[in-house]
Amino acid sequence: MARGRTADGLWRGRELIEDWLARQQAPLCACGCSTPITLKRAHRHAGIPSFVWGHHSRVGRGHYKGVDRWVAANQGQHRCACGCGRVIVIRPKHHATGIPRYWPNHGPRPKLGVGAEHPRFIKDREQVVRPRVFPVWVKRVVVTAFRGRCAWCGTSDAIEVDHIKPASLGGEPTLENAQLLCANCHRWKSAIEPTSRAGKTPASRSRKHRKD
Repeated sequence: MARGRTADGLWRGRELIEDWLARQQAPLCACGCSTPITLKRAHRHAGIPSFVWGHHSRVGRGHYKGVDRWVAANQGQHRCACGCGRVIVIRPKHHATGIPRYWPNHGPRPKLGVGAEHPRFIKDREQVVRPRVFPVWVKRVVVTAFRGRCAWCGTSDAIEVDHIKPASLGGEPTLENAQLLCANCHRWKSAIEPTSRAGKTPASRSRKHRKD
């Protein structure tokens, strides 16, 4: 006789698991989905669960009973309102949040209006921020006109296109308001402009400016 088997033929006083599984009737899931619970050998000592795996969370969200039938009844009955003809995929969460009218990213663009009807329209055109960056073609013409050299010191190192009239004072990024300066001269010019901070002047000039 095998170890652990009693005189009446039961394993350690209990019936075999195979016989126990054959004697059980699979109960239905308690969430209301009518899915039978699959019995396993581990349920002999752990107990038969009340829910199919993952279905217990449905009860915590509210009255889930019948939602699967509601999804099946509405599936394929709603199309995107933008006119593309795509069918809205109904999901269980739509039972609480509502069925969307549009396919993702198919919603209509908001009507902002044109001209004065636009919410960002500025009536005073003097307050409109104009671009301060020179166009590419202006930079090319300026570099060619100044032969790639600074208009102040004549160097060809670290060349930059500068506004003759500062952009903060209304200087336009046009060809007439452009000149070529090196980085040192550009920095010096910005420091002595009226828009620079009051009382703040460069402590010393470069050697090139001292020679001048």
